[in-house]
Amino acid sequence: MVEEESNLPEYRGFNNIDAFKESLQQVTTQLESIRTSFYQGVEEIERIKKMLDVSHLNKFSNII
Repeated sequence: MVEEESNLPEYRGFNNIDAFKESLQQVTTQLESIRTSFYQGVEEIERIKKMLDVSHLNKFSNII
């Protein structure tokens, strides 16, 4: 069998538990940042959508 090289650190034994916990914390922080950024983007899209809807209604009102 051919062994694949991995860039992931190996966590064997109790000596590396702290390093493993730190890596998990970093991943959790990064995921939270991505989630926050995503929701901010969604909110921005909703604001743009509302502005476009209001603009469309104003134009329609002016025509009437």
